[in-house]
Amino acid sequence: MDNGENYYLKLVYATNTDIRRFTKIKADANPFDSEWKIYFEEREDFKMRNELKGRRIINNLWKIQKGICPHCLAKITTDTEFRVHQQESPFGKIKILVHSECHKDLHNKTKDTELAL
Repeated sequence: MDNGENYYLKLVYATNTDIRRFTKIKADANPFDSEWKIYFEEREDFKMRNELKGRRIINNLWKIQKGICPHCLAKITTDTEFRVHQQESPFGKIKILVHSECHKDLHNKTKDTELAL
C-alpha cells in the first residue's frame, strides 16, 4: 500500500479450478432435423444451468412467469424438474420455462400436428 502497511494477497492455485469437459455432439445429430430438436434443447438447457448467464435467463423466465408453468398452470419450484422450451413465433424464438412432463407433452403435440399435415 502507499502508506507502508503490509497487505496480503490470496493466491489462486490451478488445482482449485474445476475441470469442465465438453459433451460431444452425437454424430447423427442434425440441428435442422425436427427429430433431434429435443436433443439440442436438452444440450442447451444443460449449458444454461452451468453458466452464470444461463442461470440469469432461467431466473428471469421464472420471474416473468411468476413461477407458474404456462402449460399446466402448476407452480415451478426447485423440487420439480423443469426445462426451457423454445417456441417459434413470427418474432423469432420464444423461451418458456415448463415442467419436464409438460415439455414432453408439448413436443408430442407438435409431432401430432406435423403428422396431421
